[in-house]
Amino acid sequence: MEQVNQLKFKRLFSPLSLRGCILPNRIMSTAAVTRLASEDGHVTEAIKERYQRLARGGLGAMVVEAAVVLPSRSSFNLRVSDDQFILELQDFVQSIHRVNPDVKIGLQLIHFLKVARSGWRQKVEDLKPEEIAVIPGQFAGGAVRARTAGFDFVELHMAHFTTLASFLSLVNKRKDEFGGDFEGRVKLPTEVVLATRRGVGEDFAVGVRILGEEFTKEGNTLL
Repeated sequence: MEQVNQLKFKRLFSPLSLRGCILPNRIMSTAAVTRLASEDGHVTEAIKERYQRLARGGLGAMVVEAAVVLPSRSSFNLRVSDDQFILELQDFVQSIHRVNPDVKIGLQLIHFLKVARSGWRQKVEDLKPEEIAVIPGQFAGGAVRARTAGFDFVELHMAHFTTLASFLSLVNKRKDEFGGDFEGRVKLPTEVVLATRRGVGEDFAVGVRILGEEFTKEGNTLL
C-alpha cells in the first residue's frame, strides 16, 4: 500500500527544501494547543509523549504548539520568553528526534492581548506605542531561543485572535500608523517578520500562520 501511494503521490512523498531545512516528505502536522505544558509554561513528560506519538507516524514536519514570547503568564502554554527555557526545549526536541530522526520540528511563536476573568478583552486600540515597539523584539528573541534549542524552523502566529491577527484584522480601528488602511494594518506584522529574520539569519526557515476567514463581524473574510 505504501508503495502504491508513493507512486500515485510522488510530490507528497518527495523532499522539500526551505532555506536549507530539508523536509523528507510534505506531510506536516499543524500547531494545536494541548494544555499539556505545566501551568508555568515548562515542558512536561505528557507533552513529550504527545509529540513523540505524532513523530512515529512518519511526518515530514511538525509545528509544536504555541510558545509565548512575552513575559506575561499564560497558563499551560509553552514559554520561550526567557533563556531559562532553552535547555528544556532542547531536551524536548531531542526526545522527538529519538523516535524519528528525520522529522523537521518547528515552534509556533505567540503574542496575545490581555484577557480578564470578568470577560474584558484588550483591543489593539488599547496598546500604547511603546508597548507595540517591543513586540518585534519579543518575537525575534523567541525565534533565536528556538533555534538555539534545536528547532528546525519557527512559525509566527498571526491567527485566532492573537495580537498580530488583531492588527491584521479589518476590525483594527487604530488611528495611527498601525491601523486603518492595509499598509497600517500590516505594519506591525511586517516588522515582526523582519525582526525575526534579522535575529535568526538567512539560513533558517520562518513561516507565518494567518486567517483566511475570521468569522467575526466586519473582519477579514474569503467571501
